[in-house]
Amino acid sequence: MNKYMSVFRSALALLLISILVVIPASNALAASAGPYDPALGTNLDRPGGTEPWTDPGNVAGPGYAIVDLYHLHQYSEYLQGTHYGFGIPVDATITGIEVRINRLAVGPPPSIFDTEVSLVINDVVVGDNKASALPWPTSFETATYGSPTDLWGTSWTPAQVNSDGFGVVLAANRGNQGQSDKYATVDTMQITVYFDYSTTTGVVCGGTVAYGDITTCVASITRLGSELTPTGTVSWTTDGSGTFNPNPCNLAGTGGTASCSVDYTPTAVGSGAHSITGSYSGDVFFEPSSAADLITVTQRPITVSADALAKVYGELDPELTYQITQGTLAFSDTFTGTLTRAPGEDVGTYPILQGTLALNDNYDLAYVGADLTIEPIAITVSADPNTKVYGQLDPQLTYTVTSGTLLPGDAFTGALTRQPGANAGVYAIGQGTLALPVYYALTFVGADFTITRADPTCVVEPYNVVYDRELHTATGYCTGVHSVLLMGLDLTATAHSIPGDYTDPWSFTDGTGNYNNAIGTVNDVIQGMVYWWPLMFK
Repeated sequence: MNKYMSVFRSALALLLISILVVIPASNALAASAGPYDPALGTNLDRPGGTEPWTDPGNVAGPGYAIVDLYHLHQYSEYLQGTHYGFGIPVDATITGIEVRINRLAVGPPPSIFDTEVSLVINDVVVGDNKASALPWPTSFETATYGSPTDLWGTSWTPAQVNSDGFGVVLAANRGNQGQSDKYATVDTMQITVYFDYSTTTGVVCGGTVAYGDITTCVASITRLGSELTPTGTVSWTTDGSGTFNPNPCNLAGTGGTASCSVDYTPTAVGSGAHSITGSYSGDVFFEPSSAADLITVTQRPITVSADALAKVYGELDPELTYQITQGTLAFSDTFTGTLTRAPGEDVGTYPILQGTLALNDNYDLAYVGADLTIEPIAITVSADPNTKVYGQLDPQLTYTVTSGTLLPGDAFTGALTRQPGANAGVYAIGQGTLALPVYYALTFVGADFTITRADPTCVVEPYNVVYDRELHTATGYCTGVHSVLLMGLDLTATAHSIPGDYTDPWSFTDGTGNYNNAIGTVNDVIQGMVYWWPLMFK
């Protein structure tokens, strides 16, 4: 084996002069340490391995660690790098470990393969084997194992990573049983450690909120280490129903604590108790964290008051309406159902009831009733003025409907009356027994019944006498109703004693108030010319 090694070293030296080694830049986050090279490279026994590494310490400085793999000796021991000198803060959380090994294979390809790439603590292999199935390149290339989020199947503390015993082991094997030697060559074994600082999240949402109202939830993110202040966003969820605005919210703050707030609007009462969770997304320095707060969602109070309504007897019911007198509806919620009223169609007052009027279970609905009043039909009747002559029988008292209309089939009952009295004068016409059914409101407008004076019947008898030197007067009389003899006939103007042909007035003056006064003339005659001379000389 040694005779081959000297030849290999000479060839390798010439080859490496012409090789440009490019190490890709790491994709590490800001919270990272590395890539670091080990301060110590060693050979470590590996079960199944037979070939030790030559110059393993070269992974910590100039030169290369090499293992010669040949016929029937195809598996290497571990090439171990430790003492990386990490100083991860003790309050940090390790989130990922990345190993980058710069290596090449010398020999007929395909020649060299990974057997194992693992992390170690104090010479003890820990976690996953990240060995690749691809053959090693024939010029130096860097292979990357792990990632910023890969913990290699276990968990790590800053103390472990910072210890001198922390590192990486590599074992290689040749891929066939040919007779020629094959050489695995390693230049560097770098490690980068990624970490975050821990945070605590506090969430406060105010305790109680009614369905459809808004409450403010505040999330506070506090560092547990580092001198930085958390940045990033907080996302919000609930095990109930509701919306958050905005979601997520953007953190702002100084001195190690950042906060942001959202408006939470519950969209259902559900069981009443909702858990509100604020989840911090983390940033390049800080780990995600979350917290929750319980909030009680109550029914939304709302009061509905029925509108007082009225209708006239016989009409159809008006639509039963209502007003929201306290509270408001949320979102696009609407009422279902309708109001009802107590049954009945007679004139009177009927309570308006809630009926089927309802809201969904997210509301505490209070109902304030009112009345539907069935009013009587308004009818106005006006008595017709009437008259008669004294002594006549009363005519029928009549009336006219001056306002309102009777329902089909309805009619007045009873009759009007008038103020009693038979003498000439004015008497009030009253409603008497005139009536309608109880579902009418009857208004009566009176009128006058007038008894006018009667004309007397006067009979005046003229006289036609021969002059006899006596005073003569016409005779007569006046009669009234039922031939009653009336006083008041004045015949004074008919009195004469001198012969002549007279047209004499007479008058009747009523003393009862029931008759009209009357006047007339009568032709009275006293004959005197025929007998004057004989009488003169008698």
